Amino acid sequence: MDMAELKREFGRSVIFHGGVDNQSVLPWGTAQQVRAEVKECLRALGAGRRQVLSLFLAEAVVLSLLGGFAGLLFGAGCAWLLGEIVSQLPVSFSTLFMGLALGLSVVIGLVAGILPALSAARLDPVEALRAE
Repeated sequence: MDMAELKREFGRSVIFHGGVDNQSVLPWGTAQQVRAEVKECLRALGAGRRQVLSLFLAEAVVLSLLGGFAGLLFGAGCAWLLGEIVSQLPVSFSTLFMGLALGLSVVIGLVAGILPALSAARLDPVEALRAE
C-alpha cells in the first residue's frame, strides 16, 4: 500500500465516522427536553413548518461547520507534529482539499439534520400547547 492509497483510506474512514457521529448526535440533541420545549413554543406561537425546518437545518449546518473547522485544525496540528517527529515524512496542506472537507462536512450535517428537522416541523401546534 503506497502513501497516496493510505491517505485515501484514512480520509474515507474519517468521513464515514464523521457521518456516523452526526447521525447519532443530532437526533439526540433534538430529543432533549429544552429543545423539545423550544420546538413546542415555536409551533405554538405560530411559526410555520418551513420556518422551524429552516431553523433546525441552519443549526445542523453551523454545528457541521464548527466540527469541520475543529477537525481541520486538529488534523493539521497532528500532521504537523508527525512531520516534526518523523522528518522524512512529507507533510503538505492543500487548501482545495480543506475546502472540500468543509463542504462535505456541511453536506453530511444537512443529511444528518433532516430527520430531526422534519420531526420538529411536523409538530402539531395544538399538541404543543397541550403538552405545556
